[in-house]
Amino acid sequence: MISKYLNLPRGLRIDIYNVPEDLEAQVQKTFGEYTEGTSSDYTDEDRLCFIDVMMKNIRQADPYDKVNEMIKDRFSWELEEQGRIMDSDEFYDGTDFFAECYEAGQKAAQLRYKCDDHHINDIVNPIIVRVIRAVMDWSPEV
Repeated sequence: MISKYLNLPRGLRIDIYNVPEDLEAQVQKTFGEYTEGTSSDYTDEDRLCFIDVMMKNIRQADPYDKVNEMIKDRFSWELEEQGRIMDSDEFYDGTDFFAECYEAGQKAAQLRYKCDDHHINDIVNPIIVRVIRAVMDWSPEV
């Protein structure tokens, strides 16, 4: 579940219930600092990296925690639904578990935020779009 704040790169925090009117200006200032010192040849890569970091922060993604959670869920499902304790070798003998991990990673990399509470989705997704638009529209001061 998402916290009350969206944590963007370089410490920019956005209160999802009290979005600043000058959000785009704050994002562009932060992005300017983020890309400072980088050749303009790499501005588009910086844009994408900034957005990637934002999404990772929003999802609070820790790959080790997620994989551990998936292992526990699988063992729990096997015990509760199948009535057996799963052998740990079953994780390594096939590709099903690894495919599930890969799919979870793909889902975590999506730009669209989706949780079980559609009200949160309706609040967060427009903010994400505004941030992305601000980053894409940024240009260095001449």
